[in-house]
Amino acid sequence: MGEGARRADEGSLLETKMALLLTTPPIAEPLVLADVKAHLRLAITDDDAYISTLITAARRAIESHYGLALMPQTWALFADAWPLGGVFHVPLWPLQSVANLSVFADDDT
Repeated sequence: MGEGARRADEGSLLETKMALLLTTPPIAEPLVLADVKAHLRLAITDDDAYISTLITAARRAIESHYGLALMPQTWALFADAWPLGGVFHVPLWPLQSVANLSVFADDDT
């Protein structure tokens, strides 16, 4: 950790705050519209857009509630300080890879 970078040491009042930003959403949903319509025994196409919206909403609700990423997607994790113990705990799983890790000092160097 470079000079000037903050660290949340034990006994310190500084807590590490983290934010997640979705940079690349999933390209597909875990359920296919045709399978959902077959399960519901729907043959008409009048509500296809609405059902597709419900599929996406259901995936997002499950991911948010359980901290999951059901489909491949890319996220950016930002922290305002180095975490206690020096270990970052990624709040989404399963984690497939880490593409980049950057550390900046207080003066953004």
